[in-house]
Amino acid sequence: MIKKMHSPSFQKHAISPLRRLRSYLELSIKYIAITFLVSGLFQNSFALDAESEQLEIKLKAAYLYNFLRFVEWPENTKLTSDICVYGIQENYKSAFNSMAALSKKSRKLNIKLLNVNDKLNNLNSCQIIFITAKADHKSKYILDYLKDKNSLTIGESPRFIQRGGMINFIRVSDKVKFEINDDAAKAVDLKIPSKVLRIAERLVSLKNE
Repeated sequence: MIKKMHSPSFQKHAISPLRRLRSYLELSIKYIAITFLVSGLFQNSFALDAESEQLEIKLKAAYLYNFLRFVEWPENTKLTSDICVYGIQENYKSAFNSMAALSKKSRKLNIKLLNVNDKLNNLNSCQIIFITAKADHKSKYILDYLKDKNSLTIGESPRFIQRGGMINFIRVSDKVKFEINDDAAKAVDLKIPSKVLRIAERLVSLKNE
């Protein structure tokens, strides 16, 4: 079952939370913008053209950083790598290497870049696992391996959500947006705040499928 987020209802019922979210994000994104040249995350999606592939990658990297800040993990979680990218591509390396200079709780982020043939046990320590389109052919296998782990799984490929992923980047009118399967996150005790759920392009539930 897919729930689409409609603008009128969104604006009517969520103005105050969105303003608070925007104020908070503006503080964190000022620093991100120096490295990634992006601003207004979660409020304004970048219009993309044929020459903006690298900007799109940097935007996705910045989204991952903010998911890391907002999603809540169980208190007893013992994961040491903040973000792991599985299926790293050459044009992704610059964005994620730059991202490693950012901080989480007064320390630098721990970013792990993995090739598409690296062993899956390299993912055991990861809070966020971003499975790139290059590794799409292995995504079902990877998600099955991670199904009992407290890792937030994020993809950028068709049917990623249907295979058991939690968040998936999608294109909507040449803009980068995302869909969420909150049921998959809840199944491993991850809490995606309502203010993030509200601004997803759509919420997908597979319970009735």
